[in-house]
Amino acid sequence: MYRHKCSADPEASIFDQETMQVTGPRPPSVDRMCSYSGQPIYKQCGLFGDPHLRMFNEEFQTCKVEGAWALVDNKHLTVQVTNDPVINSGDATATSKLTVIIKKNEDCASSQFITYTAQTGHLPGSFSLGQTHYGPERSVEIMEKEPGKSVVIYLRYIDTTIKVQQIGRYFTFAIKNARRSLEFQ
Repeated sequence: MYRHKCSADPEASIFDQETMQVTGPRPPSVDRMCSYSGQPIYKQCGLFGDPHLRMFNEEFQTCKVEGAWALVDNKHLTVQVTNDPVINSGDATATSKLTVIIKKNEDCASSQFITYTAQTGHLPGSFSLGQTHYGPERSVEIMEKEPGKSVVIYLRYIDTTIKVQQIGRYFTFAIKNARRSLEFQ
């Protein structure tokens, strides 16, 4: 985080709790191959503003970073964000592009990577190939909450909910993930 000029000062990175009210479809009550079966203990991460970052370990950071960088990278998915300078705001940056890559999972998602990309002015309601779901019984699904403004991606097999919102020209990102699924590579 030093390389990206991030601050660990919680006063400099007040986190909007409403952003983290991430919900998605709940796993079915019956046991299915592509339903998460671990303990429902969750970790959350969120990115908003110029950018303010709330990490999975509850630490807060404020980063003045320009360009692309990986926000989440584990064995199940990668989330990459691109930050651009905020017009007329000195050295502040904000997220102008966000890419979610759901890694191959032949049983519950796809034999190929599934991608979702949002760019300033374009928050699609489907994955990059135009589909809104993958896997048995929609084990990976994207839902438009507000067309062009808010989407939720749900990965049932790892009980993970991702929320992307466009506010003005920039994006906020929040993820709620079952703690056991946070195994990093």
